Amino acid sequence: MVGSLVSCRQTEVEPMIAAGYIEAASSSESIIIKGDTIGVRHFAIDEQTEFEGGEVVEGNIAEVIYMPSSEPSELPLALTITTDTTYPKALGRWTTAPKAQLQIDLELKPRGRIIQHQPQQALHFTSWQLSGEDEQIILHGIISLPPEIEKAEKRKKDEEPTLPQRRERRFKITARVTKQSDSNTESREVMIFRTERGVESRLYLQE
Repeated sequence: MVGSLVSCRQTEVEPMIAAGYIEAASSSESIIIKGDTIGVRHFAIDEQTEFEGGEVVEGNIAEVIYMPSSEPSELPLALTITTDTTYPKALGRWTTAPKAQLQIDLELKPRGRIIQHQPQQALHFTSWQLSGEDEQIILHGIISLPPEIEKAEKRKKDEEPTLPQRRERRFKITARVTKQSDSNTESREVMIFRTERGVESRLYLQE
């Protein structure tokens, strides 16, 4: 009888990559990533984990290089977490200078939400998103325009006149989020965008 020697090797585990958005429940010990292709994934964070890019905040884009766990009860360990640098810079409350012709007061929240304090009529910002370029975001909104004046038609004597309705049109504006400083002031975070009429607006981050 001839015996054969079978050599068993443990399969080497290689790092894997997952990408998505950071969930609100992430903490200093773990991070939760949600994406269309990966679903909801939990990853452990420890002293080996390296962070690159911007802050780890809710809604930010994140790419995680991780080691798969050997035990079902253990979370896979995040080796590197890379996040977008522009996203956390855009979060916060932004207002124009007190003497600006158009007063704008916006709060940019995670996941593209906006709370608008000013203006309260005509111009309404609805959401925001990253543009894909460094220091740039896109603001979406609706502008209320005056009604179109059409030639009045002859109406009956007892017929009540109808009031023309204002028109609404959607818009999007690319804004740059950067720092501004001069000889008289300290460096400040500023958001700069130009309207369709060519009017430049500067909004400053409120601490």
